[in-house]
Amino acid sequence: MTPDQLAECRFVGSSVDWLDVRVRSDFFEARDKLLDALGGEVARSKLEAFDPPNRMGYEFGVKVTSAPAVGSLSLVGGHRAARGWSMFSGSQRCADWLWRFLRVESTDVLAQGRLHQVNRVDAAFDFMYSGPPELLFRHGLSMCAEYDLANYREGRPGRGETLYMGWEKKPACERKRTNSAPIYAARLYQKGYEQGAGIGAIGISPDWWRFEVMLRPDKPASKERAFMLSVDQIGDGTRWTRAFLNSLGYEFSERKPHAISSPVEAVAVGKRAVAVKNLRSLSHMTDQYAAAAQSLAELVGWDRVETIVMDALRETREGRKPGDGLRRLADDIWTDDHAPEFRELRDTTH
Repeated sequence: MTPDQLAECRFVGSSVDWLDVRVRSDFFEARDKLLDALGGEVARSKLEAFDPPNRMGYEFGVKVTSAPAVGSLSLVGGHRAARGWSMFSGSQRCADWLWRFLRVESTDVLAQGRLHQVNRVDAAFDFMYSGPPELLFRHGLSMCAEYDLANYREGRPGRGETLYMGWEKKPACERKRTNSAPIYAARLYQKGYEQGAGIGAIGISPDWWRFEVMLRPDKPASKERAFMLSVDQIGDGTRWTRAFLNSLGYEFSERKPHAISSPVEAVAVGKRAVAVKNLRSLSHMTDQYAAAAQSLAELVGWDRVETIVMDALRETREGRKPGDGLRRLADDIWTDDHAPEFRELRDTTH
């Protein structure tokens, strides 16, 4: 597409269109907070209990029933393997409301440094475009080629079409539900036709388009960070989504956290990332070995424990495996301190 043709795209709004998020509340606490907050926020809505379908292990569920245009909202909880956690899911306007509600409601959680975890969030960017649809789809395909993105196209001309970017064929992608599914994917589609513009729906323009960015974080820390992102920051989350939105004339009001603007900043961000990764590794080591270190210190003193650790680190710097040295040290201590006692015990009992 030429710059003049791209200039025909006029953005009219952005929102969260889908949300799956794990919250740090048990089911009944989360349900009560939802009941307190609903009061008129979701039009013509009510809360009713249901048995969670396809939610293996979840014991309780409630859902908001509402007009189709408002979307859906549900809460499930009581999973034996996830005590103290519940799962909210929302779509369309309910998802956008839920996104804002949880971020306000979570002030006490954030103050304790514990964040909710996003399993999936879709950021929708709506715009009007009256030019030939094929030109816009070809522009999306050229972006897929430039960034080596899997893609496929569905629908029929004149009835509404969708271009999936960064996705395999939808059934295969949705079946995975694993970390191998794409973290970032998007779809470009004719939203007006989806809402009935092609069959005479009143007040719906066939020129209404949507670019929807799906973020599905793969690790707990990433899920927590995703909870703090704005809609713009989700759209800015990867090079190709940013480039596509920029090519259509979208202006980001917020950049993604840690956006790198210079080589110097890139080095600083890289060092911070390495530090965070290593500190997380050390925290796991502490969880696993703190009790062993404490027990050893009670026997030989913390000074001796510190010397042992420093010797092990020195062996690492010298290219040797510290585990071998620690095993030799353990054998030496056992031989020097305990073997004579056992020999004496053996001699007196035989």
